[in-house]
Amino acid sequence: MGNKKTSSKTSKLMFSNCHAVVMIYMLVMFILFPFFLTNYYGNARRDKFWFFVIATSVAAVILLFLLLFDFIKSKMNSSCAGLSQFEPFSISISDIGIISFFIATLISALLASLSGGDFNVYFIGSNGRNMGVLAILMMLLAYFMISRFFYCKKYVFLFVIFAMAIMSYIAIVNFYYFDPLNIFAQYKKSESVILNFTSTIGNKNYLSAMICVALPFSIGLSLATNDKLTRILSYVSVAIQFMALIVATSDGGFLGCFIAIAVIFIVICKDFKKLSKLIICLAV
Repeated sequence: MGNKKTSSKTSKLMFSNCHAVVMIYMLVMFILFPFFLTNYYGNARRDKFWFFVIATSVAAVILLFLLLFDFIKSKMNSSCAGLSQFEPFSISISDIGIISFFIATLISALLASLSGGDFNVYFIGSNGRNMGVLAILMMLLAYFMISRFFYCKKYVFLFVIFAMAIMSYIAIVNFYYFDPLNIFAQYKKSESVILNFTSTIGNKNYLSAMICVALPFSIGLSLATNDKLTRILSYVSVAIQFMALIVATSDGGFLGCFIAIAVIFIVICKDFKKLSKLIICLAV
């Protein structure tokens, strides 16, 4: 029985093609997504939205194909070894919550369209916002892919904090009227664009929202890692992102980051070593 338990645990930790797909998807979303623009800031919102939709859809289709292939292969071999990847599909409370939210969104869109509304608007979302059924569906798919097939790889974390630092650095130099990407040169006569848009992410509110995700991640990485180089790079990334948060001038961004830091503090407050790391990270 001991050998069976050991082999079962080992099978869950084996890096598979499904894990590789999800890791590539995460790298694409954290490294390419922030920098993707087709017409400077003119189509920034649409560019980001459809990039997210296409990247998530492609990853989901490939992942589904791999899962079906493994399932069929395991059936043909009359073995349950291939089914190990299906074990993470037990339903949790958070799963029920996000599924319920999607169902509620879908029902709301259907009822609104039956009342005379335009279903296309409810499905894709209003122009520029795009927070319709399609966006919620993509978030649902991204949640299940990452929660089921995330595999801890050091290089992924390093790529993420590096990309976030570069995005934030561009925002900082933009604030001081340096234009390394020659984007603001296209909007010399539009002062509102120069005041409200920055970096390659577009609107400053989007920059602060991205930092709300990346900054707590970078802080958490600095606390969790035992590698000195990774910790130092995390500190540098946190410092650059926090400066970018300041120049983004978004109250919501500060509120979100401070709440995340407070939650991290509550979680680690009993661990003096991690608490000291947090204090050093925030001091930087």
